[in-house]
Amino acid sequence: MLWIVLGGVVAGVAAVFVGGILHLRHSIRVATAAAEAVTREEIPELREECVRVFREAFGETLDLQDFEASAEVLSGRLDDAESLKQAFAREDCYWHFVLPVGAFVGELLRVHANGSWRPAEDGVGGLELAIPVQDDFARTFPFHKVIKHVTTGDPGDVHAYFLASRQLDKIADPQGEPNS
Repeated sequence: MLWIVLGGVVAGVAAVFVGGILHLRHSIRVATAAAEAVTREEIPELREECVRVFREAFGETLDLQDFEASAEVLSGRLDDAESLKQAFAREDCYWHFVLPVGAFVGELLRVHANGSWRPAEDGVGGLELAIPVQDDFARTFPFHKVIKHVTTGDPGDVHAYFLASRQLDKIADPQGEPNS
């Protein structure tokens, strides 16, 4: 009899675990599809939504002109993604936070790393941010960065991402030799 009860408990825990994984995968797919549908024209509204929700829900300030403070706030909050999910959640998309936070991440890099929004080069993946590096561009996908950090990132990864993105010329040419 004990084995039957233990078997039922194990089966119940396994069902909850599998259900949670399926829900997570569905949420990621919905957020990814929504991120890939964002247009350049939507970026300012999404960016302002991010600023407003951070102020109202968390009492935190995001300011495009203050790179260091905004990078720290974003990084810290992304390290605690559950609070973002709840603050930005919509009935049709629990992971809606990906859109406004991704837009602000991209805008912060656009302003401070001289980036520009453009359709992804390969035509898949929605918008990318192109950051000039010497005679070329580095491509980054702010919306996907948010998803990736929340699903597999380590604490502090986003802050390092911000700092590195602002110094791509130095990273590409650590000797500081002039471009020819």
